[in-house]
Amino acid sequence: MKANPLPQAASVCALLWLLSAGAAAEQFLLVDTTYVHSLRPQSECPYNGWESHWDMAYTDQVPTDWTSPVNYKDGKVYWRLEVQEKPNETVTTSMHLCLNGPGIHCCSDLIHFDTPGVYWLEQAFPWWDAGAPHWNDWVGYPQVVIKDEANNPIATSIIHSTWAYYPDFSQYYPLKLRIIFHVVSAGASFDKPSWWDSEMFNADNATSSERIAATAATEGQ
Repeated sequence: MKANPLPQAASVCALLWLLSAGAAAEQFLLVDTTYVHSLRPQSECPYNGWESHWDMAYTDQVPTDWTSPVNYKDGKVYWRLEVQEKPNETVTTSMHLCLNGPGIHCCSDLIHFDTPGVYWLEQAFPWWDAGAPHWNDWVGYPQVVIKDEANNPIATSIIHSTWAYYPDFSQYYPLKLRIIFHVVSAGASFDKPSWWDSEMFNADNATSSERIAATAATEGQ
């Protein structure tokens, strides 16, 4: 009499499910937000009242411990930046994302852009930092910093009065941005969304036909 193959098949399915669950746990969404970086009164700005800085919030996927059971602190970040609106297309603007917590301020590399469009960055940890990150007890918040091409924050400050076009903020603000950051664990590959490489704004909300049209237009350039 032949053995019933169903239990074995069920075991294989369970194993595949566990493997897929483990793979999904190898990355998380750090930030996904759309906002307008506008000129605000210094009293409403973080970090000593600098207009260049804008506080954000982490997604609910961010773990407290970046060391165990998954090692994220030695992994990579993948950044998709949509510059949706920009006041002056002849002025080079730069920005990076900083992670803030107790005793720590660490920042990614800069992305530079002149015109509206989609920009990408891949970067390994560690980032530039001031302090010692508490990787196994991660708390805090992310912060965007807008700078000029020479890495000067676009802010009103005695020490930051050397940025290009100072003191004309209208060359830089307002900026409408969408920022998406994924963190991928050490040794893992980025399982990027199907729309990640699209040059469309808010491509994850586009229909399939819109994505196909956008891809065809890009390939035809």
